Amino acid sequence: MNQRQQRGWLGRAFLSSAVFVIIVAIGCTIPEVRKADKLAAQGRWDEAVEAYRQAQKKAPFDPAIQTALEQAKARAAEQHYTEGRRFLKENRLAEALSAFKQALGLDPSRSEHHAALHDALRLKEAHTQLQTADKLRGLGRLEEALDAYERACWPRSRASPHSPSSSAPPPPWAAPAPP
Repeated sequence: MNQRQQRGWLGRAFLSSAVFVIIVAIGCTIPEVRKADKLAAQGRWDEAVEAYRQAQKKAPFDPAIQTALEQAKARAAEQHYTEGRRFLKENRLAEALSAFKQALGLDPSRSEHHAALHDALRLKEAHTQLQTADKLRGLGRLEEALDAYERACWPRSRASPHSPSSSAPPPPWAAPAPP
């Protein structure tokens, strides 16, 4: 290779390297990335997710931004899941449902997020059935009240406590089965 060819090759290599460095530097200097990193360091995961999403709009093919976004989403989801569990312990069902929905929306791959939302929805249904049963009992409609109490205790997803295929014990108020 002569000297002129060598300079041309080196010039192209330098130019390619410079373009690569500039692209990487742009990714690192996007203000939204700096903002997101700062928010993440403070544990403000929902805001960090939003900032990483904004950065991703400016650099959609940057793998570092994609990785940071996924990590922030996972941390935000865990934060919402933990809040949901706390809300359930405090008997704040509406807030728990909201927190579990947010966790599931941020990280749908986690089975515990699905289970927590399902359990909270079942608990909400049980509360509704108990309220209905109490109203029916107050109106003297005892058979309907009994059915509502049973639905509160044995969700629809399981067999009726009176069906032969059910493994659930009958409720204490149920009459024994005839011999």
